[in-house]
Amino acid sequence: MFSLSLKAQYGLAALVELSYYYRKRLVQIKEIVEKQNIPKTYLEQIFNRLVKSGIVRSVRGNQGGYELAADPAGITVLQVLEHLEGEIRISHDRCLYAGKELFDRVERKVREMLKATLAELAEQQKQHEQGLMFHI
Repeated sequence: MFSLSLKAQYGLAALVELSYYYRKRLVQIKEIVEKQNIPKTYLEQIFNRLVKSGIVRSVRGNQGGYELAADPAGITVLQVLEHLEGEIRISHDRCLYAGKELFDRVERKVREMLKATLAELAEQQKQHEQGLMFHI
């Protein structure tokens, strides 16, 4: 079974949250922790890695916080996952030739699908939340 690690899930959720505020304001980590129910120390570790990778920018001080370092329309899920988890690969070292061909195609398709952007995820999330609000 393929599954995303908690690090990847929390990282994407936090970055979608930052996408909503891109070029509007800095977001403090406690806001994301409360809204996304992510353990603070874990999110700090994730953001440290994302700051080092250049995806997130950190501003210190009382009015400090975090923001995306680039437009969310230019940051892909693939980039985020590879910065958090390493290269996305489907292991198939011991497959027969035909199996290798199949899994190479699967890997290419997965990588292609993961080129969805943070802006796209944020828009889908917003639509989902509005749909939930509408039906209450």
